[in-house]
Amino acid sequence: MKGKSKKSKRDKLILTFDEDSRRDYLTGFRKRKNMRRKKAKEQEEKLKKDCIRNAKQKKKKELEQKLHEREQRINEIIKAEEENDDSTPVTYNYPDHFVTVTTIGDVDLNPDDKQTASSDYGHNEVSNRY
Repeated sequence: MKGKSKKSKRDKLILTFDEDSRRDYLTGFRKRKNMRRKKAKEQEEKLKKDCIRNAKQKKKKELEQKLHEREQRINEIIKAEEENDDSTPVTYNYPDHFVTVTTIGDVDLNPDDKQTASSDYGHNEVSNRY
């Protein structure tokens, strides 16, 4: 059996003391703490910006969807008008209310005969009561 080998002087660990490194370490607590604070603040701002960006994208998608739905309703109304040229009423169901559209035909709102117009629609009088 072999016995323990002795370590040579060359294998020994030598420590050197650096006064500047020690001073930086001991006085750097505040600097490192401020760096951590700065990094946390930057992360918080980034998270806030991401949240705002996501909210804007969500709102934009909702508005685009509403616009698309309205365009579809308008196209349905136009198509229904083209199909129903007669005076049958058409009813549209919306989430808040119902709309009934009836075509009343040709109505002359500016008749040539003023007397029939005044008897149909009434007349205006000017009075001096001051």
